[in-house]
Amino acid sequence: MIKVHHIIPPEGQVSGLVNAVETITLQGNELAPIAALTGGMGENGPNILIALAMLAAVLLVLRRMSRKARAQKSAGQDPGVSFAASVEIPPYVDTSNLAAVAANIDPDEAVVRLSNTWMGARKKVEANPLYSPNPNECIARDAVEIERIFCSGHLPRYLAKQPAEAFERFAKTAQMLGAGRIADLVIEARSLASKGHSPELQNLPRKGEEWALFRKEIADLETRFRSANSAAGNAGRVVTLADAYTSQIAA
Repeated sequence: MIKVHHIIPPEGQVSGLVNAVETITLQGNELAPIAALTGGMGENGPNILIALAMLAAVLLVLRRMSRKARAQKSAGQDPGVSFAASVEIPPYVDTSNLAAVAANIDPDEAVVRLSNTWMGARKKVEANPLYSPNPNECIARDAVEIERIFCSGHLPRYLAKQPAEAFERFAKTAQMLGAGRIADLVIEARSLASKGHSPELQNLPRKGEEWALFRKEIADLETRFRSANSAAGNAGRVVTLADAYTSQIAA
């Protein structure tokens, strides 16, 4: 028979270990059995292996309770709150009467008002880089840019400098203002811009037939832009529609 010798640590080590375990304070009754056992440890002098096992058990229970507390805290928070706070929804605007309102707006005055609105937004950004322009300010910027880029007689120069995302923004703004024809032409302009930057066209001689046809396509597109923007007079101008739209937001 193999005799097992029980190792009894010095009294100071046992009492220190027991004190360390007993200093852990938990809420509830989950550790009641452990507390009872730790109380018996001091009286009966358990061996050090049992003491270490009990300490490990305490730590495991602490970890489980910590996870439970974090889960309860997360469950108490509404994830929709942070989502809603991150999304700015523009006010509802009845676009059915925009053309009627725009018909009475002077285009030059509209450009001044829209430009001032956007310049005000730029100053806010300069003062606070975290400032995000509101829908009113973005519409003002896009309307002025659409007429400047596509209807001012300098489309070839401006078309080559527009980033891809600008076309998407311009088309969305024109559609929102009820200028669907302008929106379609913006998408067409995006295709032409992509063609102009393509390696196939870039590698061809600039005085060749392909570039001559490409320049003709741009000139034709610009004519159609100007025609679509002035077909209904002031009632169809992008800047007057935008001025009518933003005035309703401001109201």
